[in-house]
Amino acid sequence: MRFFSFAVVLAVVVLCTACGTEPNDEGLYGDVEKVRQFIAELDEDGEELGEKTIDEERVFNDRNQLVGITTYFEGRPIGTTEMELHENGLISEYSMFGSGGELDFKAEYSNNDKGVVCACVINDYLGDQKRKRVYSLTPDGTRLIGAKEVTVPDGKTTAEFEYDDQNRTVRMIESPTEYLPKTETLLEYGTRFFLTSYTRMTYGDAGVIDEKRVETYDGKGNLLKEEVFDAKDDLIRRYEYEYRAFDQLGNWIECICRRWDNELTSDTLVPSSILSREITYRR
Repeated sequence: MRFFSFAVVLAVVVLCTACGTEPNDEGLYGDVEKVRQFIAELDEDGEELGEKTIDEERVFNDRNQLVGITTYFEGRPIGTTEMELHENGLISEYSMFGSGGELDFKAEYSNNDKGVVCACVINDYLGDQKRKRVYSLTPDGTRLIGAKEVTVPDGKTTAEFEYDDQNRTVRMIESPTEYLPKTETLLEYGTRFFLTSYTRMTYGDAGVIDEKRVETYDGKGNLLKEEVFDAKDDLIRRYEYEYRAFDQLGNWIECICRRWDNELTSDTLVPSSILSREITYRR
């Protein structure tokens, strides 16, 4: 079971907020400053195998806008994201740093006079690659239609994007590389940028799907179910999440995860882990 990471949601947030739409709070309600998550893994009999902690510390600018998140695993930093914002709150730069503080990724956004993103330059230091994203907009410049990401200077396509009428990413295709296969991601939303569905398909050399992962959300930022299918579209793994307690602002503070995989002899989901959170608010 993977721990509750905001990586997927934050990536969607960056794509959306850079497009001149309302910033997202990553599924957390209220003015959150810190989140500590406890993960107690369970064996098949429901006995605890041990507990791990994940901490997130958030940084705000003098306009009370979120501009950075550092994540710690068992007290050790594992990564930091930083954002620079325009006066109107739109993202101008988005950077990701590794556990040692090294810059891994940086994206610089430009917006038109309607506040909609029109250009993006990406420096992928891990992949030693520079890319640019070229956007297609409606004639009035208020809505995104699609985008293509290409390498600089050779112009090789690395990714393609499609957007809905609220400038939210609904489809992304990432081209295969020397080390990574082709992937296709489909996203569906509830209100604002809260996901209801996230589907990621990984393709093999023959252009057919090798694996499909489907995540189902409640439209309020909470993951309900994860399912993984093989090349024959047979279910090989499933996780389901039950939220047992929420705080006064509606953020979950206790959750149990149950799992099933095709190696189990029973069709019944078994408890996999218990998750709890301590959330600190700024005011």
